[in-house]
Amino acid sequence: DDGRALVVLGAGAEEVRAHLPAGCRAVVNPDWALGRSGGVRIAHRALPGRALLIAPVDVPRVPERVFAALAREWEALGAPPSGWLATRLGSDGYGHPIVVGSGLLD
Repeated sequence: DDGRALVVLGAGAEEVRAHLPAGCRAVVNPDWALGRSGGVRIAHRALPGRALLIAPVDVPRVPERVFAALAREWEALGAPPSGWLATRLGSDGYGHPIVVGSGLLD
């Protein structure tokens, strides 16, 4: 693991890849039409033993400060392998992005 962000691409992979920031690592999910869980499995295989911060592309654009706050809180919690952390959406519950511990991914 080289610490670069990993992006799992699906539909329109080559078009999306052209817009990724420099330094991102990209992998393609050939079965993207089967749903999100396949992309999560691919990311977990690419980054074994790591927690994943999952931000699906079909949610509104999330400001960088939200990712930074999630990362800080995850570290403060001790990066629990069997834990998860999600953005709070007021009284509506939780939404994306989420952080999932490596143990839950196993």
